[in-house]
Formats: sequence, structure tokens, C-alpha cells
Amino acid sequence: MRSQSLIVATLLAAVSGSAMAADLRRPAPVYTKAPPPIVYNWTGCYVGGHVGGAWSSDHFTLDNGAGIVESFSYDPSSWIGGGQLGCQLQSNNLVIGVEGTWSGLNLDQTDVSVLSPPRRRTFKLDEIATVTGRLGYAWDQWMIYGKAGWADARIDTFAINPLTSVNIDLNSWQSGFTVGGGIEWMPWQNLVLGAEFNYYNFTFDRSGIASDGTISHFFNTNANVYSAVVRASWLFNWSGPVTARY
Repeated sequence: MRSQSLIVATLLAAVSGSAMAADLRRPAPVYTKAPPPIVYNWTGCYVGGHVGGAWSSDHFTLDNGAGIVESFSYDPSSWIGGGQLGCQLQSNNLVIGVEGTWSGLNLDQTDVSVLSPPRRRTFKLDEIATVTGRLGYAWDQWMIYGKAGWADARIDTFAINPLTSVNIDLNSWQSGFTVGGGIEWMPWQNLVLGAEFNYYNFTFDRSGIASDGTISHFFNTNANVYSAVVRASWLFNWSGPVTARY
């Protein structure tokens, strides 16, 4: 009986020693502190491009100088594309900036006169330039913003009598205003992708001399232009991405 107890004690001691040796050989776990997250920085200047669609609602009244006064309405649609550049400053979540844009498009429509056919009257708008202020709210990689300011458009008003080739063509830049807004996403620092909607308004009352010497007047004019675009910009940060501190 005594010998059996001795054997059991010896086995227990061997097992315990093996376990202790295994514990001594196992390295202690090493805990590392996670790196602080990157806080995306919206401060800086940027340059980029945009592309999308545009549509409009336009009208004018034409006095052709020969006793015919008639109103015309147009609703052309078009592609739109161009570039943007700007600078902005972030303070906490607010982002304040200024932006300039240029866009090319082709809002072009010709209608036949109802009062004096086959005379034709044309409205065309093919360029828009803007200077706007922007106010945004940013969180991490996202920002929503609104914008408003000055807009200028190149508008062509053209009238012709195909039977006699008498015509008048008045083409000039007309000032107006724009308001809009959008959302932007920074997939990684410096690259900014976004989507934007804009509204533009222009008036373009004008007078001119037709090819036969008569004076024509375009009045009661208005052009409402809308656009929806996607944008891509490269942001040149003034201070780079910010590392959060704890």
C-alpha cells in the first residue's frame, strides 16, 4: 500500500513539474497600443473636374421691328462638363471656402413663329462661369455643403426669315446668380469625390440691328438652368492629415 502511494505521488510530481516547465517555456503575451486614427483634413486648395446633365426653362419676347411681337418658350436639355478650383478652411466641423467653375454645355432650341411662319427664333446657351462661396459641415471622410454666388452665361438669341435671309444674331455674356449644394467623400487624403446640384438664373434683355437695318428688341427674358453633376478634385492640404491625440 505504501509503495502504491509512493508511485502515485511520484506521478503527480512529474505531471506538475512538466506543467510548470511548459509554463516557463511559454512567452508572456505582448500587448501593443493601437495606432491613433487619422482625422481627415479638409483645409487647402483644390482643382478638379465635373460632368453630368443640364436642363432649362427659358423664354423671351421678340419685337422684330416690323410690327410683329411674339413670345417664345424653350426647354432644351444637354450634357454639361467643366472644371472647378477653390480654397477652403476647416474649423472643427465647419468648412468655409470660395470656388470658381467653368462649364461647357449645349442648351439649344429653335422654334418656328406662330404669328409669322416660316420665321424661326433660336435660344442657345453654351457656357457658364461662376464664383461662389461655400459653407460645409464635415465629419471624418464626408462633407455636405451649400454654395451661392455670381454666375455668367454666354447666351445667343437668333431670329431669321428663311424666305428673305433677313436675320439678327445677338450673342453676349449675361450675368446672373447661382445656388446649389452637394456631398463630398474623401476615400483617402487628397482625393475628393462628390455629387452636386445647381440652379442658375439669367436675364438677357437686348436690342440690335437686323441685317435689313431694322431694330429688333428681345425683352421679358429669363433663363432658368439646372444641372446635376458628379465631381472629382485633388485637395492640396496646407497641413496634411491630422493624427488624433488621446
